[in-house]
Amino acid sequence: MSICVFDPEMPTTPVEKTVYKQLNFQSSDDASSSTAPLTPQSPSAESREDQPQRGATWNNYNQNRRRMRNKPRNFGPRNTEMRPYHSPTHVSPPHDRPMTKNDIYFALDCEMVGVGPEGLESAVARVTLCNWAEEVILDTFVKVPVEVTDYRTFVSGIEAKDLKGDRAVPLKDVQDFVQKTLHGKILIGHALENDLKALQITHPWHDTRDSAIYPPFMQEIPDLEDSSKSSLRPRKLKELVKDRLGNDIQELGKAHDPVEDALSALRLYKTE
Repeated sequence: MSICVFDPEMPTTPVEKTVYKQLNFQSSDDASSSTAPLTPQSPSAESREDQPQRGATWNNYNQNRRRMRNKPRNFGPRNTEMRPYHSPTHVSPPHDRPMTKNDIYFALDCEMVGVGPEGLESAVARVTLCNWAEEVILDTFVKVPVEVTDYRTFVSGIEAKDLKGDRAVPLKDVQDFVQKTLHGKILIGHALENDLKALQITHPWHDTRDSAIYPPFMQEIPDLEDSSKSSLRPRKLKELVKDRLGNDIQELGKAHDPVEDALSALRLYKTE
């Protein structure tokens, strides 16, 4: 049985082992440089006696390493002008203001006009956007790039003069503003699929709160063939507001108000 004794002077790390091999390789080269036998009278023998023995060079390396390790290091004064964040007098900039509900939740509603033959196709002509505090952050008419064949004034309240001049904004500008505002935010509304389609934009489904397809707000319709089965049908915003909030909107004979509709959808969401 052999016993291995740890030598603190022997190399342990890969770097030390490499240095140790290089130093010993040099010592072995010096020892084998002369092949002729040496005698006490030869001058080469005298020079050989002056050379350190095998391993002495490594001992010197260890001594220098310990000496440098115990020597105090002085890097001089720190340059606080070049690195202000390391200066004790530096004041860190304040953090961003925490986001509130007013920064996260937005309600959208659009009014459309008819385009194409007989005005059967819809184009967005007015866009309204409100925040959680029920403040209107956008309410503008939108320029329709094609000919309007039906203004649907009795429902939309939009007339030809509203889409002309400075009162109307290009669709591209409205799209950019709405998308920038809603990026990463919660969108609230009623039948949002129609509004987003008219605006020609999309919004993640998991960030959408649509009162038209919210099951507790939908009407349950029993199956005529099987009484144990039923289906859900979306309800009109007017009915939901009357039932849940006790308010009357979209009165008969009056045009729809997109601000009122957007705020109504937002208030419905707040009740849940």
